[in-house]
Amino acid sequence: MLLKNKFFVALAGTIIAYSVFISFTSYKIITSNQEEVKTIATNAENKYLHQSALHYSFDVSNSLNRKMIEIKNISKRYVELIKNIRSIKSRDVLDTAVQELKKYSTNVIISDSKINYTTDETLVTQQYKINESTYLIFQTDVTKLLNRLKNKDYYADFVTIIIDKNMNVVTDNSDSKQYLSLYKQKLKDITKLDEISYDLMIAMRKIEKKETWDSEIKINGEDHIIAIQPVKDLPWSIVTLIKKKLSVNYDQDLTNKIDNNYILFSNKLFNTIIFITLFTLITSILITYYVKGPLILFSEWIKEIQKGNYEYNNPLLYRKDELGTLARNVSLMAQDISILVNNLESKITERTKLLQQSKEQAEKANINKSKFIANISHELRTPLNAILGLSLYLIEKEENSEKKKTLETLNKAGQGLLEMVNDILDLSKIEADKIIAHNKPNSIDHIISDIIDITQFQSKSKNIQIQYKKTEFHHLNIDKKYINKIIMNILSNAIKFTEDGGKIDIDVKYENSTPTTTDLIMVFTDNGRGIEEKDLERIFNPFEQLYDKDREYGTGLGLFITKKIIEDMNGNISIKSKVGIGTSICIKLKDVEIIKSKLIDQYHTMRRNVTKFKDSKTIAIIDDIEFNREVLKKKVEDYGFEIIEAINGQDMLNKLESIIKLPDIIFTDIKMPIMDGIELTKRIKSSDNTKHIPVIAITAHGMVHEELEIKKHCDGYLAKPIENKELDSIITTIFK
Repeated sequence: MLLKNKFFVALAGTIIAYSVFISFTSYKIITSNQEEVKTIATNAENKYLHQSALHYSFDVSNSLNRKMIEIKNISKRYVELIKNIRSIKSRDVLDTAVQELKKYSTNVIISDSKINYTTDETLVTQQYKINESTYLIFQTDVTKLLNRLKNKDYYADFVTIIIDKNMNVVTDNSDSKQYLSLYKQKLKDITKLDEISYDLMIAMRKIEKKETWDSEIKINGEDHIIAIQPVKDLPWSIVTLIKKKLSVNYDQDLTNKIDNNYILFSNKLFNTIIFITLFTLITSILITYYVKGPLILFSEWIKEIQKGNYEYNNPLLYRKDELGTLARNVSLMAQDISILVNNLESKITERTKLLQQSKEQAEKANINKSKFIANISHELRTPLNAILGLSLYLIEKEENSEKKKTLETLNKAGQGLLEMVNDILDLSKIEADKIIAHNKPNSIDHIISDIIDITQFQSKSKNIQIQYKKTEFHHLNIDKKYINKIIMNILSNAIKFTEDGGKIDIDVKYENSTPTTTDLIMVFTDNGRGIEEKDLERIFNPFEQLYDKDREYGTGLGLFITKKIIEDMNGNISIKSKVGIGTSICIKLKDVEIIKSKLIDQYHTMRRNVTKFKDSKTIAIIDDIEFNREVLKKKVEDYGFEIIEAINGQDMLNKLESIIKLPDIIFTDIKMPIMDGIELTKRIKSSDNTKHIPVIAITAHGMVHEELEIKKHCDGYLAKPIENKELDSIITTIFK
């Protein structure tokens, strides 16, 4: 069956059902007992009385509260006037007060001594001391005041009284006493019952707690409506009583007219419903017959358009009526959709091509950037290797203090330049999201102590005191290089931005410790210039420096790199600062592995103690740059090795074929002409004669992809500039 046809059948059925229901209801109303009308009217009247009693009690309660406040304020005002004027005029003021307070049912009394009133009397009495022999007393007649507040025109049948929390009457009239006595007796009767209904129990509790309440109760055999409203700021309640309506009498003629109107309305409604039902049924049949066929054609046409057949020839296009107009408009819409789809497909194809080109360009630019960073790193690290290596060698050999100081300055300048190169490399790794931690057993105590020693020259030049709070330390499985960078960046910044004579506190502690893991907390606090709150987030942005004069201190990458390294090590960094007071930076590394070994202490306490081996050892050094070979030769000089030198990989392979004694270790640079270090390593490891020789790569790039390639083929690697500790560690490990 067509959807439209179903709708009209459902509509007709609904109308018929409503007509039957309304007719039946009308019949029940008309034939019901006349007493039912009276009962409904009586209940409505009593409901209205309940609401009126509550509203009236509320109005009287609020009015009484306001009047008592006004009486108090007026009394205070006149007391102040009388105190501040001469006695000759005080009588006039007192007369005025008497006249004004009469409106509030309040008497003014003068006493030559203070009168002691009961607690209840003080609620309606105010006593003020004018001088040593005069007291002014204001007494309010609550009964009269309540009578003034009553609305006798609209609530003439209401009996209103005031009671305290113990249900003692406050107002003084016969009606009040009579009703209160009867009501209290009623409550006493209730409490004597063995079983008290839930409603009565709630009522008694509300009266005791001075809560608003209305109910019904019998007094002298008659039903009364009672409403109780507490008075704000006073231990009183307003009680309103009125007799409940038992019945409401209406004129019989009025009742007959109502019945006749019901009958007329019911007949008209019934006839109208029958007419609407018949009209709806006939109309639904006609509309269904007229619309059904075209709707089916429209449905088929829409399906064809959904399939992409926008040229579908529909018979409805040739009709001359509204359906034909609609069909022609749909046809025009289908043609427009066809044009839009074709244009959209061509645009998507074109833009996809542009996006692919942009992607290829971006990838190419990224590759070029990585190559550039690798090359610039190599070009910078290569001379730095010579500067730092040879300067350190000369420092160790030099005995003249002035020359030694000059060499130390040279070495520190080189270290600063190396730090900037490392920052750029770390930034490149962070952008590629390839920070890789190499965890080894290390002592945080030793790391911090070493960095304090390194920065000692910088801190002493500004007379800054570094206080390092030592506690019981764990040995932890962490990446020493990255921990060094984190602590160095934070401590260097603290020294830079702390004024001469300042102080820096370092506190290390552990939280959430288990036998195998712990959370490492490091807090660095200085009393430097501080940072404004609005700038706290900015300091972690790359290349961000808060003040122009800070540019002399570096690239602005330190804290950005520090934050990223900490986050990649499953940690977080937070900062608190106040301008002029100082800054506190807290670093938290979570779930760090605890190491039980004590070997770390032994290793740390050793200075560079070059071991002399029993047998003569031979090493090979391959590098295309002569001074790089010279630096490494100087560093291993004390070992007494025999040294074979080569300028590239092919040169080394040629020498391996001609020499009698093979080297015990091969140190090779990675980037060399003719044959690089990786290719040389592959050749050495593929030969049965040489595959046993450890190959240590020496790299200046420090890029992630290069590091992975080295680990795949080589037995170890050293980064330029070469550190003595790392070199000694590798030699000792191989010859152990």
